[in-house]
Amino acid sequence: MELFRITALLFSVAVATTGCEYTTGEPSIFVGQPVLPGEEPGNLIQGVLWEPYLEWSLTLDNYEGNPFDLPARTVFTHSETGEQITTWMFYDGGDIWKFRFTGTKIGLWTFESFSEVDSLNGYKGSVIIESNPDMKSRGFSMANGNKFVRQGPAQDDFEPFIPNAWLNYREWGNQSRDGWTSISQTFADSSMVGAFLDDAYAHGMNGIQAIIANQWFTKDVATWNDIDNENPDPETFYALEKAILQAHRRGMFIHIWAWGDEQRQWTPTGLTGGINGEADRRIQRYIAARLGPLPGWSMGFGFDLNEWTNTDEVTDWVDYMQEKAGWPRLLGARGERNFTTPSNATYYSHDQRLTDNFYQGSLKLLNDAENRPVWLTRRFGWMRDNVWDMTTSRRALWQFAMAGGIGAIWGHYPPASSASGEGNYQKEQLSTYRDFWKDHLLLDLEPDNDLSEGALVLRRQMSHFIFYQEDAGNIHMDLSAIEGSFPAVAVDTKGSNKEIDLGNLTPGVHNWNPPYQSDWVISIGY
Repeated sequence: MELFRITALLFSVAVATTGCEYTTGEPSIFVGQPVLPGEEPGNLIQGVLWEPYLEWSLTLDNYEGNPFDLPARTVFTHSETGEQITTWMFYDGGDIWKFRFTGTKIGLWTFESFSEVDSLNGYKGSVIIESNPDMKSRGFSMANGNKFVRQGPAQDDFEPFIPNAWLNYREWGNQSRDGWTSISQTFADSSMVGAFLDDAYAHGMNGIQAIIANQWFTKDVATWNDIDNENPDPETFYALEKAILQAHRRGMFIHIWAWGDEQRQWTPTGLTGGINGEADRRIQRYIAARLGPLPGWSMGFGFDLNEWTNTDEVTDWVDYMQEKAGWPRLLGARGERNFTTPSNATYYSHDQRLTDNFYQGSLKLLNDAENRPVWLTRRFGWMRDNVWDMTTSRRALWQFAMAGGIGAIWGHYPPASSASGEGNYQKEQLSTYRDFWKDHLLLDLEPDNDLSEGALVLRRQMSHFIFYQEDAGNIHMDLSAIEGSFPAVAVDTKGSNKEIDLGNLTPGVHNWNPPYQSDWVISIGY
């Protein structure tokens, strides 16, 4: 006999941290009445925009076959607009199947489940989503033209951000395995995740990086030759989703590389059916079902892709993941040598080994991206390629931003980091970068370098301007076309985020002489 049980759980994670603003809460459980096929929806379940997500648990006894391959989905419909979100069920061990939902619009949502198995089919319910009382809460990240944006705090708000992920394989990784970070080594320990996020935030970053590879199937085993099964490992997902929630509640994210390279067997090539084959599709469905409703993560396909896959296979992966995930998701694949980032990827990525003139290289990449945002995932680790010391790292961050908001991956990456000693990142300078753009980044800022001699310029129509110049003893600013007067502040990018008030600037050509020569940024406008 098949039995049915349904509960809705509202999840929130309590975390301990320093250096960041975030909220905490203890898990709360809301138990709804079963709504059998043909009945009217029962008790309303309440949730809020973005987080925590809602989860329902269903019991199905004595299922014959691989439970990870049982297809079942739930369709949520927003009553006012008719918008629909489809979320897939996932097997959670024993006799339990679950599905999750994250509200993206305020108001009433109704849902109904669909499955070839009667016990998972035809169940209905209703959810009321309210505004999130935490004004720091944010929703899903996505692309808006060539900008990265994320939702929130209100349902129709979008704010720009620049994704900068942090890695530190000295602390969170095994250098003998080229930085592989095992699930139990880092992500199963909430305090260690918190320390990793602290380290990223202290270095001016808003995310951390994780490589999973075949740990999808067997916790702490990255190679396809060593895994002991081809079903998802719930321990991997439980640890990863806790870390994602922990990052998201800080306003941060986790950038996941699904795979690595074939030299280390960190790929799906050895699985049944190979890339996008039987076992790979199983894990793709499980990722979409279990992690799809969670904001706070993005994904790249892997690295050294030219060695083991092709554009058609990655295009197929992006299409399948976007179809199954239900919610917006930043998905990409790093172009390198004879592998090109597929045109359906949400963001454009390239193995760009920049050594100088980061700004001109950025403009070319944005042009190649064809109206998509750019994320450089080469991993610009300390002294990698004999380039990335403190000065080049800081200046590249600023030039990437001034080109229009290009993201990257930074930190300590072996073997270069090890060979060059401990490194000397100056956290204050990196934090200045983060704090400045938190206050001054606007969605419609675009480069316009006709307004200055020597400075890089971002302009929002004629109402907001950012001027940035390195080794500046004088900054030239042509504000002839503005109407009215605008407040202006200057910041030394080599120092703390201390603003120098320049007063109100009126129409005309201005030349500002800073108190000393440095790399300066000036923000003009409200």
